[in-house]
Amino acid sequence: MRLLRDDLLLQITLATVVVSLAVALVLASILDSRLTGIVALLEQHGTAVQAGSVEPSDTFSIPNITQATRDLGGTVYFLVAGAIVVLYAALGGFAWNGARKIRQFRAVAEEVQAPLQAAEMQLAAVQAQLESAKAQIAEAEANAESSTDGMLSEDAVDLIVAERTAVLAASEELCRDRFENAPDMMAVVQLDDGKITDCNQTLADVIGRSREEIIGTSVYDLYSPESQGIARENLAEFAETGTIPELERMLIRADGSEIKVLELGSPIYDEHGKIGASHSSWRDVTEYTEEIYELIRS
Repeated sequence: MRLLRDDLLLQITLATVVVSLAVALVLASILDSRLTGIVALLEQHGTAVQAGSVEPSDTFSIPNITQATRDLGGTVYFLVAGAIVVLYAALGGFAWNGARKIRQFRAVAEEVQAPLQAAEMQLAAVQAQLESAKAQIAEAEANAESSTDGMLSEDAVDLIVAERTAVLAASEELCRDRFENAPDMMAVVQLDDGKITDCNQTLADVIGRSREEIIGTSVYDLYSPESQGIARENLAEFAETGTIPELERMLIRADGSEIKVLELGSPIYDEHGKIGASHSSWRDVTEYTEEIYELIRS
């Protein structure tokens, strides 16, 4: 609805510009006719002076010339005013059009980022469940080992461990399912050497290589030569901050063609609480980029 309103305002502005230009042309035509009339009067008066029928000192006291000069001044005034109106309308039109395109750019960017961020939040929630289940199992096993007063029977401990193991298995299965069937390209990347330790089928399909070919290779091999430098810088920064700047990058397919993507990443922590790997995801934004180019050209 807002875009429709902006388009209507833009159309009104453009119409104002057209009308203002038409008025300016009319005023320019009137100015030309006034100048022609004054020149004719001056030529006529000059001829009369040469003939001796009019005194030279009375040359600029002729009512017709005086009135014509006043008309000329009024015409110039309206012409300047018309030019100001045209300039103001044109600037207003550019401003409205620019604001409209900015809103459309933001809408496209939000459309691209929202699914990625939602997927990252879901995966983070599943990972949190996994960590919680692992902690509960470890706690139960520790209680079983330290229980010497008979308060916890072996069967009870086995039951707790079995239940929590089932929760852990279900969480792992859910996490794996979301990873495998995600519409975005995903991979687990080690930060120390940049090696890919896992990836989903979506990445393999889009890149045009098998998962066996991708796993074990450097993540930088996925990028085009132009994007490899910034990818290295971002991964080094990710090791410190746990975030990846949301910038467009270029991945390269097996056939040499390139894909424009938006990359996100979430940290994977090691047993010491440090970031040891990245859960990286890439979304193909080639189509959205083409839409933005269309907006720029419009």
